[in-house]
Amino acid sequence: MARTRNLKPAFFKNEDLAECDPMTRLLFAGLWTLADRSGRLEDRPKRIKAELFPYDNCDIDSMLATFRGLGFVVSYEVEGQKYLEIPTFSQHQHPHHSEKESCPAPPARKIPGKSGTSPGQVPEEHRTDRALYLVPSTSHLAPCESPSQPADAGCSKKKKPDSIAWDLSEGWQGITDADRDAWGTAYPAVDIPQELARADQWLKANPTKAERKAWRRFVTTWLSRTQDRGGSRTGQGQPAATPKEARKFWRAAFDRKMTDAEYAAAMRARKATGSVSL
Repeated sequence: MARTRNLKPAFFKNEDLAECDPMTRLLFAGLWTLADRSGRLEDRPKRIKAELFPYDNCDIDSMLATFRGLGFVVSYEVEGQKYLEIPTFSQHQHPHHSEKESCPAPPARKIPGKSGTSPGQVPEEHRTDRALYLVPSTSHLAPCESPSQPADAGCSKKKKPDSIAWDLSEGWQGITDADRDAWGTAYPAVDIPQELARADQWLKANPTKAERKAWRRFVTTWLSRTQDRGGSRTGQGQPAATPKEARKFWRAAFDRKMTDAEYAAAMRARKATGSVSL
């Protein structure tokens, strides 16, 4: 049964797949849709062709052999049944949590130089640097993957959680001077301390609205709306911002700037008389 899978744009720039003909490249993407959540599928060329190329005349055996040579797929056998495994499948696909495995794992294989076995270990003859570290959907080695530095060795940086929070008893927490300066620059007509206090009181009066996590987004939305309404900063040499209803915008129909009210009145007059003099 075919599944929905992801196809990254860099797939089309992969230098190793570029050596293959277009249909072979398409087969590799098609194998992802046939593989289970662990990247495994039955090694049945005729069935693969029926699923992926029902209307084309192509040699699936030859194309799979090409993938084996590149290390993109690995063959193994369990209880007389042949299977294929895509070694890097889990790096690029994120199956639904409810999806089940449909193929058994490769049998445990002895790892040279180490005691014991590892279930599902890729056969040593296929464990080339290219098979291990090449990302099949990109055209280069993964920047953090190398024989000396695995992908998990501190390469990816987890996104830090938002430091801003609000509590009914403590009010705002985690707001820094840098945050205040940035908001002051982005919303010059807004009195930042005053609006934070207003937002605090509004949340205390509406505790059911306080059940949220994206507090930074809440603050910026609050400040943005205040800015659009004309702002709240007055006094101290700072004039109040022009109220929205008093702002004038260019009206091409009358070749001049007009407020919304003026424009509406002019349009009513034009509709009534056929022309208007302003």
